[in-house]
Amino acid sequence: MENALAFAKKIEAFSINPYYQLLTKENVTLIQENGFKVFPWTVNSEEAIQKIKSFDRKRNYFEFSR
Repeated sequence: MENALAFAKKIEAFSINPYYQLLTKENVTLIQENGFKVFPWTVNSEEAIQKIKSFDRKRNYFEFSR
């Protein structure tokens, strides 16, 4: 995660877009605390969506398409 954050800062990224199964509550918090939005891919099941949403302490940084 540290490498991803360092690279995102270097290129002045808006967001970090990880594969959803790599996300944890801790790394979502770390990403958000560093000022990035989180757009996980590809979350296809309702159960997975709810799990990932539970990681989002700001409640406004995830986007899911259907």
